[in-house]
Amino acid sequence: RLADGEPVGIECSYLHFASCQMVLQEDLSGSLYRLLHECFALKPTRAQEELQAGACDARSAQLLNIRRGSPVLRIRRRTFDQECRPFEYVESVYRAEGYSVSLVLIAEEPGAEPTDAAHGPAS
Repeated sequence: RLADGEPVGIECSYLHFASCQMVLQEDLSGSLYRLLHECFALKPTRAQEELQAGACDARSAQLLNIRRGSPVLRIRRRTFDQECRPFEYVESVYRAEGYSVSLVLIAEEPGAEPTDAAHGPAS
């Protein structure tokens, strides 16, 4: 991922669905999700992400143009289609500066403890 021509993130996406080999024959320069929807009628409807702060390894540091050991945000995501089937697993590493996370917490019932969908009760 680039922002104003500077590397800000690395994403590695693993696909698992019946036609995934055919994806390699398509133009991969645009949006992967648009391609999956238009060519394979696959629509992402839900994702589960895990975010973790960490230190940048040597290879990622080289790709992100930062020093080894610099703070990074690591994200692991599983993406599900319209039939609730998992079809993608993504591992990402993002430079920490300028990155923020925003969550919406929703109480299931009046007086209930707010939760986020992935992790249960807020602490």
